Amino acid sequence: MTNHPTDKEFSAELESKILAKAIELFMSIGVRNTTMDDLARELGVSKKTLYRVISNKADLVRICVERDIMKKETEVKEIQQQSEDVLEEMLKIGASVTNSLRTFQVSVIHDLMKFYPESWAIIEDYKNRFIRSVVHKNIVEGIKAGFYRADIQADVIINFFIQGTDICMNSQLYINEQYNYSSVYKEFLIYHIRGIATDKGIERLTQLTPKINL
Repeated sequence: MTNHPTDKEFSAELESKILAKAIELFMSIGVRNTTMDDLARELGVSKKTLYRVISNKADLVRICVERDIMKKETEVKEIQQQSEDVLEEMLKIGASVTNSLRTFQVSVIHDLMKFYPESWAIIEDYKNRFIRSVVHKNIVEGIKAGFYRADIQADVIINFFIQGTDICMNSQLYINEQYNYSSVYKEFLIYHIRGIATDKGIERLTQLTPKINL
C-alpha cells in the first residue's frame, strides 16, 4: 500500500521549498525585486497554491529572516561547543560569516531597512541580543584564559565589534574588484582579535590561521 503525504506534510514540504527558493531569489535579484509571481514561476506552482502556504510577501520575508537567524544561532552554538578555545571559536564563526558573504548582496539590507521594517527589527534584535552575548562570553573567557588583555573594557569592545560589523555590511566604499565583502570582513575580524590579544593570544592566532580558512 502506497503511503501518500498528508495535507500537513505536503504544506511543510512546500513551505521548505518556498523559503529556500525565496532566499535564493532575494540574494540574486534583491528582496524588493522578487515578486510572488517570480516565486510561483520558479517553483512551478500556481499563485493559489503559493498563497495556501504564505499569505503575503511581508510574511514571506519575515519567515525567511527568522529561519535564517535560527540556522545561524544553531551553527554558532555548535561551534562554541566544538571549539577548543575562544580564538578557535571566533575564527570558525568568522569562517561561517565569510562563507555566507560570498553570495552577499548589499541591496538585501537596504530593501529590508526601507520596505520591511518588521523583518529588519528582527535582525537588529538578533545582533543586539545573540551576537552581543556571543562576543561578551568570548571576551570574558578569553581574558580568563590569557588570550585577551585583562585591561580592556569588554562593553566598549563589544560595541566596537557590532558597529564594525555593520560597517563591513553596509559600506560599499571599499568594495571593488580587489576587495569583496568576504575579504573585508576577514580583515576586520583579524583586526579585532589582534587589537585585544595578548602575546599568548597572538601566538595561538598564528597557529590557527593556516588551519581555519577564512
